[in-house]
Amino acid sequence: MNLRFIETFVLAAKLGSFSRTAERMHTTLAAVSSRMQTLEEDLGFPLFERSGRRIRLSPKGREILPAAERLLSAAADFSSRVVSPDRLEGRVRLGVIDTVAATLLPQFLSEVERRYPLVEIDLHSDTSLQIAERMASGDLDMGFLLRGLTIAGARTVPLFTLAMRWVANPALVQANPPTGPAELARYPVLCYPVGSSPYEFTRALFAPYGGPRRLYACNSMTMTMRLVVAGVGVSALPTALLVDELASGQLRLLDVEEPFPPLQMQLAYFEADGQPLHAALAETAVDVTREYWSTVAPEHGSLP
Repeated sequence: MNLRFIETFVLAAKLGSFSRTAERMHTTLAAVSSRMQTLEEDLGFPLFERSGRRIRLSPKGREILPAAERLLSAAADFSSRVVSPDRLEGRVRLGVIDTVAATLLPQFLSEVERRYPLVEIDLHSDTSLQIAERMASGDLDMGFLLRGLTIAGARTVPLFTLAMRWVANPALVQANPPTGPAELARYPVLCYPVGSSPYEFTRALFAPYGGPRRLYACNSMTMTMRLVVAGVGVSALPTALLVDELASGQLRLLDVEEPFPPLQMQLAYFEADGQPLHAALAETAVDVTREYWSTVAPEHGSLP
């Protein structure tokens, strides 16, 4: 039985669409339809109930789906045991948010180079929402992004949590440092991109006060940090990224009563065709995260 056909069946079952399955597998709709027709002929029963372009699992399809998933998992496990890590090869399209780029990414890429010299990685910097959408559309294979976002058919691995604190240029707040949202609202506020969980929390925090004086939504952590250092406004940022700026006096922590929720990071990835590459890279990310966090002070966050 063709393992590729089994993978196509499992992915179509998760996505509920042959066309989306074709996009994810970088093939044509006709190829996906042909694979499913051949598999159904081999098995002797229909796997899907079709209504126009819509599909849903047949009773027998629902019955055998767990076994098909176990088969793919066993194939991936077999490959991981018999294929030497330095023989793994392929190109992986990886989405990365700024926060991970500023923390984990350098060590992750160095470790991938050491473990898997034949693997090529295409880096794509974007917001968590955009990474999730691009993975769902088949444009990316893996993504470092905020937890809470789900992608059909993708596995997720929790990585680490970053503590968040309100900070500002000392000169901006020296006369009357803000201690709550009412005082923070007097200043321009810089925050995460529109639609992100930190953005929604910020909007809700200032809603009773008519919002902050001005709200800048920014999709670049580096840009936000530079603007806060320059005194453009206040922001809630991960303290792990501000060690130098706080030590030099470019920024100061604000004692705000309402704590800002921590940022929770995850890695999402697709398993494909029984191949262990994506799972191997996910395992590498977990290993690197543990090593990285051993060098970070506890007050800056934690492992899951």
